[in-house]
Amino acid sequence: MLNCDLELEECLFKSSYKIASLIGASAKGAAIFSGVDSNVRMLIASPKLREIIESELCESGSLDETTELVNNCGGIEKAQELVREKADLAI
Repeated sequence: MLNCDLELEECLFKSSYKIASLIGASAKGAAIFSGVDSNVRMLIASPKLREIIESELCESGSLDETTELVNNCGGIEKAQELVREKADLAI
């Protein structure tokens, strides 16, 4: 249900959890499609990313830092390539 009376801070807080959830789901999907076990490659490549995710992005600025780490590791590009490969196989 949409609540039009939410304060901006409350809306931003809820949005950050939704974004974190989407990032996590994307990482999980990429791991499943690539056939890796529960250790997602980004977590292996970046111990700091693992630390932030394990803290559930509770610290101020952790969402921005997570986004930067994923971008620096090439995570978005790798996920896009993987999706293209799997889509081509499905066709």
